[in-house]
Amino acid sequence: AVLMIPDEQVRWSEWGVALATGLILAAWVWRDIVTGGGLWGGDPYTYFLPQKVAVAQSFADGVVPLWHPWTGHGYPLLAESQAAIFYPTTQVLYRVMDVHAAFHTNLLLHYVAGFVFAWRFARCQGASAAASLLAATVFIYGWFPARVSLEWAAVGAVWLPLCLWLTDRLIRKPSLRRLAVLSAAFGVHLLAGHFNLAFITQLTCCSFALLRFMLRADQTRDWKPVWLVPAAVGLGVALAAVQILPTWELRQQSQRQDETGIHDPAYGHMPPVYSSQLVASWWYWHTPEMKQLRNYRNTWGAISADTVSVEAHLYWGLAPFGLVTLALVSRIRKQAATKLWAILGLAALFYATGWLVAIASDLPGFGYFKGPGRYTVVAAMSGAVLASLMLTRMLKRASRSAQGLVTLLLVSMTVWDLEKSNRAICDSMVVETPPFGQIEKSWVRRMLIREPEARVLSPMANVTNVLKVSSIPTYLGLGPEEYFTPLFEQPTGPDAEGQIFPNEEKVAELRQLGVTHVLTQAPLTNPSPDLERVSCFPDPFLGRVWFVPTETTLYRITRAPGRVSTEPTTVDAPIIKRPNSNVVEITVTMPAAGILTLRDLDWPGWMVEVDGHPADTLSNNLGMRQVRLPAGPHTVRWFFAPWSFAVGSGVSLTVLALLVFGVITDREFRPPEPAASPPRLNRPAAGV
Repeated sequence: AVLMIPDEQVRWSEWGVALATGLILAAWVWRDIVTGGGLWGGDPYTYFLPQKVAVAQSFADGVVPLWHPWTGHGYPLLAESQAAIFYPTTQVLYRVMDVHAAFHTNLLLHYVAGFVFAWRFARCQGASAAASLLAATVFIYGWFPARVSLEWAAVGAVWLPLCLWLTDRLIRKPSLRRLAVLSAAFGVHLLAGHFNLAFITQLTCCSFALLRFMLRADQTRDWKPVWLVPAAVGLGVALAAVQILPTWELRQQSQRQDETGIHDPAYGHMPPVYSSQLVASWWYWHTPEMKQLRNYRNTWGAISADTVSVEAHLYWGLAPFGLVTLALVSRIRKQAATKLWAILGLAALFYATGWLVAIASDLPGFGYFKGPGRYTVVAAMSGAVLASLMLTRMLKRASRSAQGLVTLLLVSMTVWDLEKSNRAICDSMVVETPPFGQIEKSWVRRMLIREPEARVLSPMANVTNVLKVSSIPTYLGLGPEEYFTPLFEQPTGPDAEGQIFPNEEKVAELRQLGVTHVLTQAPLTNPSPDLERVSCFPDPFLGRVWFVPTETTLYRITRAPGRVSTEPTTVDAPIIKRPNSNVVEITVTMPAAGILTLRDLDWPGWMVEVDGHPADTLSNNLGMRQVRLPAGPHTVRWFFAPWSFAVGSGVSLTVLALLVFGVITDREFRPPEPAASPPRLNRPAAGV
């Protein structure tokens, strides 16, 4: 084994080549986005864009986006970590760009940054500058594009190569500054919002440090650099407390609190036979027909949990696969880096099968997340590094121009190869005219914007949130447990042709929930007598999001009490104002003492004031906010101030100050000097 892989000084010109290559590849692969297109299908319009619209609106209002007012009865937006509110690019892009441009710019920036990070890490593992370009191509374009509908795939996974590189630097030359920088990287990774990928990165970096120690060729046993890595993980977690504490608070009252069947940690595994996609790729497993049939679920070794091809995807490209195979059978298999990444890659593949989930789910971290197939991100890095090491070996004696030419050919072939695979697997496509660009033309938006307290029953959960309209049912990976009950999971259309929709029972439930309108993709054949048709016309935005440019139809529910009601009933309707997402103000005149009900979710952290004085907030049996009021005119003000945000902010700012101090006052962690041997006494020569 090699004692330590030499980390050669990287020239600025090499950095420039890596950055230019990353820009060119991102511009080519996502050329339709660069020219003004956008994603269509998958999760962007049902999950991520509804959150980003709320984030951008709060930034425009000058407040921290603590609450999402439009999904269901609202939920703590900061706590749903994938909103990534305190992530640097979120803070910048969603303040200076419109939501659609910010979302796609963020995606492209992470492809470029991830390419450079992966290139630099491959360099420190012993790959040449040219071969490292292939490594970055394999990692970024082999794992990311198939998951393009999942924003966390790009935003989260780019931190794996950066944290690995910073871990390598810390191990080589331990210092306070390098510890602080690695801790900051772990913390920002957590702020990116997908804690599962952050956990995988932390676990991989700790394993990387341990294996580096175990594979040392000499007998030096200095454990200090190894222990510094989990110390950096701990500091990173503390740095991200402003995100972690609200998410922890949400989890205690979410659908995942009791780990019932709603949350299956084994969902999204990779059946063992499906690993053959590394060779049998776009010409077999990665064809649209195979994706639809999902035959891999019924192969040998597949566990009972469900899975999808996007979660279980892993492909390096045929040429890189050949290089990896050569690396494992050639002379370089004896090198420390080859052994290390072969071990990590095989371990990740084994865990991705889901076989160990039942055991590992009792360990801290493993049971919190779904998708063991996501561990293939480590296998993707393994293949990238091993392929680049083999290519470095093969081109060792070639001239620099020859190395560049061969690498250019391999990168070009691999990008083409990977693109064919990814297009068949991903569940989003890039369209020239994205739905978001049609929002201003949406007649549904124009109609409902006149009724800011409208709440809609709508197909395809959360989509109308993009129009800044409240809606049910909801789609949340981690959400309040109330939203996963039959009351909130209302059907959005009739079960059978000719059936009355909604029936009398459902109309009563919709009124209870504060729903005022019903939106359908086409006119109802037999609408309830409690529905009054408002308009019926193709909607440019909703038609494209729904994939069906039919006659979008909007109905009003008659005698719907709306979002605010009182008992006893007032003569004049209460007036409701929302200065921002974290505040609700209601002006009402009570004819007698009674209760005011706001049909929004009562959540820990919502405080209420009546006429400027603190009052006790109540909650009805449906989890809605209430407050008792005496007779007369009143101003009721609810404001959201969760303890988790206040405490988390204090912890994060304190740790940030400590890390800045560590960077400024850099100090090396030197290994202890060996004990000095006692001086040897000179013996007198014989006969003296």
